[in-house]
Amino acid sequence: MLNELIAYADTQMDAPEPGFKPKQVRWAIEFTSDGQFINIIELGNAGEKNNRGKLFQKCPDFSQSEIVSWGYRHFLVDSAEVVCCHTKEKDGGKFEKISAKHNTFTYLLKLASTKVESLDNISKALEDESILKRIQAILEGKKAKPTDSTTIRVDGKTLLELSIWHDWWRSFREDQSLNKNNTKTNSFDKINRKSFLSGKSVTPLSTHPKVSGLSDVGGLSSGTTLIGFDKDSFCSYGFEQGENATVGESDAAQYRAALDELIKNHSTTFANIKIVHWYKNSTLENSEDPLDILTRGDDESNALRAQQQIQKFLSSIRTGKKINLGDNQYYCLALSATGGRVMIRDWTQGKIKTLAENISLWFDDFAIVSRNGGNTLASSPKFYAVLGSIVRDIKDISSPLVVQIWRSAITGSKLPRPALSMALERIKSALCKDEVVLHAGIGLVKAYLLRYYRETEGGNEMAENMKKFLNPDHPSPAYQCGRLMAYFASLQYRALGDVGAGVVQRYYASASTTPALVIGRLTTLAQFHLNKLKNKGTYWYEQQIGEVFAKIGDNIPTTLSLEEQSLFALGYYQQMAEIRTKKDNQSMGDVSDCVNATEDAVAD
Repeated sequence: MLNELIAYADTQMDAPEPGFKPKQVRWAIEFTSDGQFINIIELGNAGEKNNRGKLFQKCPDFSQSEIVSWGYRHFLVDSAEVVCCHTKEKDGGKFEKISAKHNTFTYLLKLASTKVESLDNISKALEDESILKRIQAILEGKKAKPTDSTTIRVDGKTLLELSIWHDWWRSFREDQSLNKNNTKTNSFDKINRKSFLSGKSVTPLSTHPKVSGLSDVGGLSSGTTLIGFDKDSFCSYGFEQGENATVGESDAAQYRAALDELIKNHSTTFANIKIVHWYKNSTLENSEDPLDILTRGDDESNALRAQQQIQKFLSSIRTGKKINLGDNQYYCLALSATGGRVMIRDWTQGKIKTLAENISLWFDDFAIVSRNGGNTLASSPKFYAVLGSIVRDIKDISSPLVVQIWRSAITGSKLPRPALSMALERIKSALCKDEVVLHAGIGLVKAYLLRYYRETEGGNEMAENMKKFLNPDHPSPAYQCGRLMAYFASLQYRALGDVGAGVVQRYYASASTTPALVIGRLTTLAQFHLNKLKNKGTYWYEQQIGEVFAKIGDNIPTTLSLEEQSLFALGYYQQMAEIRTKKDNQSMGDVSDCVNATEDAVAD
């Protein structure tokens, strides 16, 4: 994984360099070269409420460990409270700490003046109380926050855009590193260690740079550690910190830069998991990126359905239009964080053609008739919608379960059983409360069963019986019991109208788990409802219910397993959609009136 991240940095990014990092900067304090303060300029989308400033690709950067061990603040760019003491703290211990940080910031400017002469005058200006008060007053008027990133402009040029300070900065960091190593006694010779990644002789990096962009999945806003050895249990043979798995500073800078870039521009967050993906040779356009199509589903802004987009992409590979993509590799990383550490939840790689085939299979497995019937399929669900179909609040879904469902989507493997159980509970709850059954939820039930049967010995025949629309010849008694439930619900509504808590609300939960205990009572109720029809549709209902009973025979199950409960739910849902289809087509002769009376709430 680390080697692939380094390869990404080498081939698809400007070569990252230790001590440098892209940064968003909102404010620039402008001076003349002789140190005269001119003005403060807002960078980026000036005036916008959530303006984060302008992105500068190569800014000087200290890691947190370097700040702690070397005692310096960042060079050229830091928070407004550090650069110019813009803070609400005017005295006391907090202000003293801010002042100390400000002094180290101006001190570095003085040191750098050996290369950029104007920085000596600017450092003096930033030490002048009268100038600082003017700067602070302007920042206050612009409603700048103390934490806003701030930098320096000289004679109309932002120094971060110039390279004149780069050599000084490299030399300064090298001197600091050498001084630290020389003051540390260790029986182990660091210089001749083999890199854990490249195999080359490198100086082990004691502490690695932190990864940004994971604060929404448990990480720290200041950065989260991917590789670290701050606990005794992580160390062996008397080695300290990074000596336990040698990585050079250059490799660490590359993998950190690659992860930062990918998290920012090529990631999607689901609940408390961030999915990062990239491709070996190039980044695909969103319209043909299989993983983007998976997360987007049937987006209204796209003319083609997700399934069609995937098929179009596969066709372009097979016909040679995109022959170079067939063997292209994809890489997919699932991340979260806790306790300041990055957690690698999953790592998957493979051919992009295989990935597209698996995602095409995913949408096909989820394909299900629309709850409104009419011989139309429901939209291909976004991945987020699939997760939302098993919990009421997406925050309630566990990280391992998110990863397992994601892995199923991109590898074609079985769906996790807990996801099926949770989807069935949501479906049961929706029916009992007279709420809408989500397409993604019933689609998950069908997809689970298909994948379950494909990997079960002798299950291919059962898989073939799993249709997108109603299958009246399905061999499972559980499926046929679900169909019966749909007819009983339709019949009751036709006979009595809206009675509030009908047979679905009262009996679905028990019928879907122990049908033998409930079907007899429902059949008795059905006879009562048939008598209420006064021959308007009586024959049709008797015929349909009789046909289903004929398929069940004497095999009404006593109890249903989780998979059989899924078949019951599928049979009920698809039969209701079929009833709606016949209602819309008006193809039932003198029985059409009774079907027209079946309201949306009953079918849902």
